Amino acid sequence: MKKILFVHSVGELGGAERMSLSLMEHLSKDDFTCVVTTPESGEFVEKSKNAGAIHFLHTATQPSLSTPIRTIKNALQWRHILFKVKPDIIHTADLLSTRSISGAAKSLNIPVIFHAHFPFSEDFANWALRKAPAKVVFCSQDLLNSHKAILAKCCPVTELKVIHNGVDTNKFSPSTVNNSVPKIGIVANLQERKGHKEFLEMAAMIKDAGVQAEFHIIGGDIMQGPRELLLKDMSSKLNISELVTFHGQVADVRLLVNSLDVLVCASYEEAFPVSILEAMAMKKAIVSTKVNGIPEAIVHSSSGMLVNPYSSSELCENVLKLLSNSQLKEKIASNALIRVKENFSVEAFVAEWVLCYHHL
Repeated sequence: MKKILFVHSVGELGGAERMSLSLMEHLSKDDFTCVVTTPESGEFVEKSKNAGAIHFLHTATQPSLSTPIRTIKNALQWRHILFKVKPDIIHTADLLSTRSISGAAKSLNIPVIFHAHFPFSEDFANWALRKAPAKVVFCSQDLLNSHKAILAKCCPVTELKVIHNGVDTNKFSPSTVNNSVPKIGIVANLQERKGHKEFLEMAAMIKDAGVQAEFHIIGGDIMQGPRELLLKDMSSKLNISELVTFHGQVADVRLLVNSLDVLVCASYEEAFPVSILEAMAMKKAIVSTKVNGIPEAIVHSSSGMLVNPYSSSELCENVLKLLSNSQLKEKIASNALIRVKENFSVEAFVAEWVLCYHHL
């Protein structure tokens, strides 16, 4: 029996949290005990508890020579949690949580695995990984390739590995869609890098082309300062307010995603987005930017359509191509479903992590 302590910097449910949650839900209860610690409560915490994980709150602080008292309190906090939990492995979901707990983990000889979901700079890596983790697991080959040289400098003995994100194809499954007016959606928290600007510009272009459609923005302001009002103002200036629905943060996206005719990912920067895998499992035709690890999931013109980032016109062109050709849309959607089942199932994802935990 191995005990895994998942350390996250947020209590809400983002992409990294969904992957940790998948592990908590699908790791064998006979072989693994899961514990999670966050600095706040939220949907991720509640779902982790429902999956059988034990939860602890921690104070989000960072060790620093300039704040010795806070640093000592941080170390004592983690030693208290680690003595209480007695984990065999610490699984961190971001660089902040990795840095915060690494000192206490090293002093107690507990291996840390950092699960990298997003690009980071050399300066940030040097600051956060002074105490090197045992492994860094990347969610895409592109992410590993782009950080290999950085990690070779700051933690040369750390093992680097790729485990692609996976999706539960039983939970995320297709349903019939019969919309009289096509529905086009984006699933992403409202960060600037997610490309909502281009999504709205695309919507205006589709309207100007004389094509009737509805546009659905699924996601809220969970990662940074409020942007919903800014985006609503933009939709008003583009004269498409009546066509755009802002759904905010949604606990279960399946009903909304299954209602879509086309899913759009307009991100400027991604690693290997879970939302794309979920849409593929729900047999959706997808138009996405071809950034970072996305081409590892989507094969252009086969299981989705790939476009350049920052290009609302390319998004528009490819969405209209799918809406005007039902046979092409069906072929793309069917191939997406086949590809995710064959390559990115939750079973394959969990099996890779089991091997990772056992080979430290």
